[in-house]
Amino acid sequence: MPLLERVRAARHKIFEPASAEINGETLRVHLINVSRDGALLHLGERVSSGDRMIVRVRDTDMPALIMWVKPPRCGVRFDRPVPSYLLQTLLSGRSLQI
Repeated sequence: MPLLERVRAARHKIFEPASAEINGETLRVHLINVSRDGALLHLGERVSSGDRMIVRVRDTDMPALIMWVKPPRCGVRFDRPVPSYLLQTLLSGRSLQI
């Protein structure tokens, strides 16, 4: 998507334990910040830009594409925008339900 067409969604600081499934392996990660379109993850494993992963937060799966990597962090873009009510639930600390 051209840069001029992209509108950056508001990012929300959060420190939320999560997991990520990538290439059949489940990794422990932490969400550092999150928006409706993506997240900043802290992880101890090596990953590569362009890899697909499923970010799992409180039993909610969010398929994503790794956009960039700068160990020990990476930025991901979710396949579908996170609905506002789910984002607010995550930020409030309540259980997520899809």
